[in-house]
Amino acid sequence: MLGLSDFRQTRVYQETVEEAKLETVPFMLTLGASVEQIAQGIGLDVEQVRQAAVSHLLASQMSVEQVAEALGLDVEAVRQIEASNA
Repeated sequence: MLGLSDFRQTRVYQETVEEAKLETVPFMLTLGASVEQIAQGIGLDVEQVRQAAVSHLLASQMSVEQVAEALGLDVEAVRQIEASNA
């Protein structure tokens, strides 16, 4: 029988936990948290959080330029993230 500690070591569990953490990014952005603060708070890499933030903001109909300004990134960095998520 699979125990709780064994289950927590499975790839499915780990991926589910990471996905749940990333789903909190949009809410934390609305609270005014920075990408770095969010990453530290939820225990993920800054780059993972940055990608989630860019994806969310672009999906909310913000322009690439607006996303770059909101996150303190250059426009080319936002375009690269956008292309990697396409």
